[in-house]
Amino acid sequence: MNKWLEQQNFLEHTLLELCEAKTMERADWELKEPLVLRHHVLLAFAKGKGILIINGTPIKITRKSVFLLLPGTNVESNLADKEDVEAHWISFDLFRQVEVTEQRRVYEREQSFPVQGLIANSHTRLQRMIATIVSGQTNAVKNNRMRQTENLHALLEKVMTDHLPRRPEGEEHWLPQTVGYIHQNYQQEIKVESLAEMAGMHPAYYSQLFKREMKKTPIEYLTQLRMNKAKELLLTASPDKNIREIASSVGYLDEFYFSRRFKENSGYSPSTYKKSRHEPCVISLSFPYTEHLLALGLTPCAAQTHPHLSIDTVSLPLPYHASEMWEISRQSFVETKPDLIICKDHVLTKASEHLGDIAPIFSISWKQTDMFGHLMEIAHLVDRKREARTWLDHHTKKTEFMQKKVKALLGEATVAICVVRDQAYRMYSTRNIGHVFYRSLELGVPEKIQRELDPYPPGTQFNWVGMPKEELPQYEADYLFFVVRSEDEVKMVEYDIQTLDSWKKHSAIAAGRYAFLDWYKWMVYAPLSIEKQLEESYELFARLMDKSFSIKSPSKNA
Repeated sequence: MNKWLEQQNFLEHTLLELCEAKTMERADWELKEPLVLRHHVLLAFAKGKGILIINGTPIKITRKSVFLLLPGTNVESNLADKEDVEAHWISFDLFRQVEVTEQRRVYEREQSFPVQGLIANSHTRLQRMIATIVSGQTNAVKNNRMRQTENLHALLEKVMTDHLPRRPEGEEHWLPQTVGYIHQNYQQEIKVESLAEMAGMHPAYYSQLFKREMKKTPIEYLTQLRMNKAKELLLTASPDKNIREIASSVGYLDEFYFSRRFKENSGYSPSTYKKSRHEPCVISLSFPYTEHLLALGLTPCAAQTHPHLSIDTVSLPLPYHASEMWEISRQSFVETKPDLIICKDHVLTKASEHLGDIAPIFSISWKQTDMFGHLMEIAHLVDRKREARTWLDHHTKKTEFMQKKVKALLGEATVAICVVRDQAYRMYSTRNIGHVFYRSLELGVPEKIQRELDPYPPGTQFNWVGMPKEELPQYEADYLFFVVRSEDEVKMVEYDIQTLDSWKKHSAIAAGRYAFLDWYKWMVYAPLSIEKQLEESYELFARLMDKSFSIKSPSKNA
């Protein structure tokens, strides 16, 4: 096996044991003698400057340095005077399977790792993954242990992916090229010989490499992809679409052969699949849709989550934006054995390329419908329409109550919502944070935003518009909320309030009726978060109206 494959497959047939996950401060680094590590260690600095001496070699520490150190490593530190230090420390053991029989499995401790030493000097994603594990360990309950180990496995896979050696020449594009061809032509006859020719390889070698990468042969991959496409059609097609049409749509001319293969794959005949399904194991690739599943009383077996969502499931470290690279292996999804996968429409192509053979994938349009539409579409997929109606009835009553309460406090007030993003400003409409203020509480929208909203159904399509800072007075309102993610963004807004005369004339700023809101709490456009925002809205306005109380500062999590 070449070096590229050896490193990529390093974690196969291994067990991880998380030993310790903690946050270390300056006092923890004042060592009288070198520290000899007993376990593998991941070390990520969030604060501090100085030198870390690893096996006698000094390495400069920066605020985002990340180290991976092996058992037996000697570690010394020389920190800058009077520097605050904060570092996340994760120690773990790795065991490799060395014997397999029907009666037993034998594992030996693995002392090596393909990557070691300073592995990153500025890597926000790695820092965030490490912090998540440390935070989860600090607040752990017994059933969280497995989740932390799964998160650690995903983190180590990311480390190795980031440091893969150059792939053997000529093999860089063979897999995405041939898998892409299978996805585009699965309705047609596809032979291994044709795929191998496309990859420029001998068919036997191509099949061998394909199975190492995808954990199944090319024909098994094609068959599973066809079965999943058939499941998608069976769950969404109109009742009058017959089995012959579905078989033909996924590449089978013989409907009886298709039915036999389908039953072997799913345990049900095509005609009974939709109505005979058990409670499905669902993977959510979007944290808003994760909340929808929870609102329907269904906990996903794996999901993208967010910091304010408490859920006992496998947390998937997926990027928040479709344009970003996936940093999670297929194996994480294979092990979950999902019945279906849901995602936003703009990540469907990427999800299909990665996971199309693992389970049927359903995309829910993000902008074409609002949060209530998302809920009903997902409820239809997972057969929870009654639960959806129950939630909507409860939410409607809660909304009416809070609306009356806020209207009694404010009267006919208007609100402007300004989100700070990438050192710029955005004015938001009736989606995301705007949902509670504009749709639930029916507070007034700035005229300029209303003109943008007019062409579309409520809560769809238009979300925000970029705003040059000198245009803030064009979004006149009684109350103004700045949505921020950090102290730096707070300082940016405060500087503009102090220095821009046009801002000082804005009604909300002149009256002191503005506040900073935590982006991570208020931007999630999904049922559970919306209900929390609704509950907090009255207190928010009551505090703004109380001249003796100021909330013009963000929460610690902002």
